[in-house]
Amino acid sequence: MFVFSKGKPKTFNPIMKKNITAGSVRFSRKFRNKEGKMISSFNGEPIKEEGIENNIWVIKNGMFKSTKDLIAFNHPAIFPEELVQKHIFSWSNENDLVYDPFMGSGTTAKVSIQMKRNFFGSEISKDYYDISMERIKLIEQILI
Repeated sequence: MFVFSKGKPKTFNPIMKKNITAGSVRFSRKFRNKEGKMISSFNGEPIKEEGIENNIWVIKNGMFKSTKDLIAFNHPAIFPEELVQKHIFSWSNENDLVYDPFMGSGTTAKVSIQMKRNFFGSEISKDYYDISMERIKLIEQILI
């Protein structure tokens, strides 16, 4: 997925993961810098409890994995909710505005509402618009 920003992004909330080697100290390694000089990468500090998750995500998709909303599967290509959650968390804060230019089945709208973001979207297909509105109404009923 692409994230576009004019200049430096206003918000970045990195997704953190638990480091399995937390507390241990890395061995000293040497590498060659741009000038060709050998330098040590050892800083002597223990590995932190958490680190930033890498940018390759393994996300389940398909029936009952992408979402539990059966209505969403009337769209041929739904986004997994976990994918949307990670992006909304990373690039926005509560009460920020999230825009989806290709709304489809409304996954981004649904997750935005769940995560307390404001949302608006565009969709050219009346059928897909109807699916997304049904999903939005369901999530709003749950949250009330």
